Amino acid sequence: QAAIDTFIRRAGPRTTAFETRRILGLAGRGLMLADAEVLADFAIAGADYVYDDFFKCFADSTLAEVSQAILTRPGGTAEDRRQYSGVIATARSGYRGPLSKAVGIVVFAEAVNPKPIPMADLIPAEADGIEIWTGAAELLRLKGFIAEGPQLEKAIETYGRAISKWPTDGILLAGLVSLYVEYEDRYPDELGKAIELAHRHDADNAAYAYLVATREFRSGQDEAALANLRSVAGRKLCTFYPIERAKRVVASLERVGYGKTRARLTAYRSMSLAPYFDLKDLANRTILRSTEYEVEKRVKALNTVLEFPRVFSSQISAGPRVHHVERIRVKVLATGLSRYANWIVKSDRDAAEAMRREAVQAEVRTKEIERGEDLAAGRYAWTTLFDILGEDDFLLYCDRVLLGNEAEFLIKCSDKKGLEEVVGLATAEYPF
Repeated sequence: QAAIDTFIRRAGPRTTAFETRRILGLAGRGLMLADAEVLADFAIAGADYVYDDFFKCFADSTLAEVSQAILTRPGGTAEDRRQYSGVIATARSGYRGPLSKAVGIVVFAEAVNPKPIPMADLIPAEADGIEIWTGAAELLRLKGFIAEGPQLEKAIETYGRAISKWPTDGILLAGLVSLYVEYEDRYPDELGKAIELAHRHDADNAAYAYLVATREFRSGQDEAALANLRSVAGRKLCTFYPIERAKRVVASLERVGYGKTRARLTAYRSMSLAPYFDLKDLANRTILRSTEYEVEKRVKALNTVLEFPRVFSSQISAGPRVHHVERIRVKVLATGLSRYANWIVKSDRDAAEAMRREAVQAEVRTKEIERGEDLAAGRYAWTTLFDILGEDDFLLYCDRVLLGNEAEFLIKCSDKKGLEEVVGLATAEYPF
């Protein structure tokens, strides 16, 4: 009671946030022996002022008791009490600021983080389907998902066994290649073999020829790299199937007990985009080579590298609109077309001007994605959308937007002023 009296007496309208936090720390120490019901009443009554400093004084077991007690205490609405309960359950490190501003955030923050799984629970059985095998192989290499820690060699083994069962599945092959790209310094030979295998069985996909071309440019094998660029210029697709792999991860996570929201959000955050950054490196190298080829008057080689950004843009657009991949695409297009326009401006001014306009449009698309991201991406926006949409529609948002169409969604959000204006966009129909 003395601690509460001190808080009431010392904290007033002119009290700074720093002073309030300090007072709450003292109040917490004064209430360390209080019943859970007393602490619950204090939290409800002071929700606008009870900062995380207050809860740092208590053991996890005490916070668990308060979390349960708050559900049956008077004050606030049932929804308020439910949200406060979720916040307090992890309040020693789960949030900063006043309790009333944290509602939903801690519960949601916990939902987007992986929950460790015993490795034995994740290993697939021979009779399991391709989704479970792919999901297990993807998860075994990641931090946070496996109780024993990342299991890189086990991930490689699982991929190998899965590919022996489904040797022509492009999604599995892309997952193994992506893993080896991330750890190329440890597995350079294995990466080469995996790329060759994927290239053979996913023949309409230009992605693997581009990975080879990247490495050829790096080692000075320009003619081989140029031949690779020309060989796949007519293909329609360039992808490492990140969304398709994420969806298979969802199936694995749900089978080991993840809830639907946690499964989708953690799978979304687990996607490896490492190979796409290799393709961005390839684009940068083609621009550098274009300058050299122009000086050397190597017209055929120059045309090959200058045409690459537009070809690459067309191929990568055939897949789901992954946010970061789309940013890479438009940046490559903007830079590449500007360079191409500079090359042809003397011989074809109209074509050069058209390319410059297209390059500007790509830059505009980048800025639209960034504006949409500021408004409607990340943990805070997801929390708010979850509260507005409810669980069923939020799951629809995950399936339609995050797992396939996030770039398009963010662009549509770019001219909106608040999250309440994008609710309809969160559950709209999209191409992928």
